[in-house]
Amino acid sequence: MLSNSALLKICGYGTFFMSGIALLAFEEIQARIRKSTCYLEAFTYFNNNTGAVRYFGEPLKVGHITNESEGENDMVRWYTVPLKGPDGKGSLYYQVIKENKWLLSKVEVELGKLPGRRFLIVDKYDFSNSNKDLENNQME
Repeated sequence: MLSNSALLKICGYGTFFMSGIALLAFEEIQARIRKSTCYLEAFTYFNNNTGAVRYFGEPLKVGHITNESEGENDMVRWYTVPLKGPDGKGSLYYQVIKENKWLLSKVEVELGKLPGRRFLIVDKYDFSNSNKDLENNQME
């Protein structure tokens, strides 16, 4: 029979090992999302928006991506990417839809100065709003 101290050591090593595995899995998921076509396309639209880039400034720090629509519709997902630059902070939101593969649908940005208010960068299914600059929304 094992002593209490031996059982504690086993539990401690097991906890340490499982925490390491969970961290590695989390980082692998983040890396896969960052390499995805939808993520890269969303950031292309973001970087082409002069108002958004000017608000945050450069260089831009990108936080961990979260899926805001877990457990909801399997065909539509929203992802949030925290952003921080020398001049401001906020979040990039992008929506993907499942057709034969995942496709970018919408890109929005929320500015730290205006929490809860999102500015549309692109809506691929409403071409009248496509590539709207933040400058046109009179954010300042």
